[in-house]
Amino acid sequence: MNKINKLIQILKRDNRNEFWKIDSEDGFSIFVYDITTTLDIFNTLGGLSIKYSLSYPVDKNDNLSELSKIADSFVEIEIQSIPDEILNF
Repeated sequence: MNKINKLIQILKRDNRNEFWKIDSEDGFSIFVYDITTTLDIFNTLGGLSIKYSLSYPVDKNDNLSELSKIADSFVEIEIQSIPDEILNF
């Protein structure tokens, strides 16, 4: 199983939205997963979650199923919010 397939399997377990956007730095179309995840340790601490975006550049005209065949695509993860309780842990 390649890296993208592994990420997709993980994302399926979490609350996620997927959408297209234009990267402001280089103008490329990128496919974005916007995810809120509860990791086991944070869930144990009281249902805390981390929100982050996962994105990688793709051609909007490509079939999305082809994305899962990309083994070493550049992946960017942007942490959007971490509860103070986690930072202070």
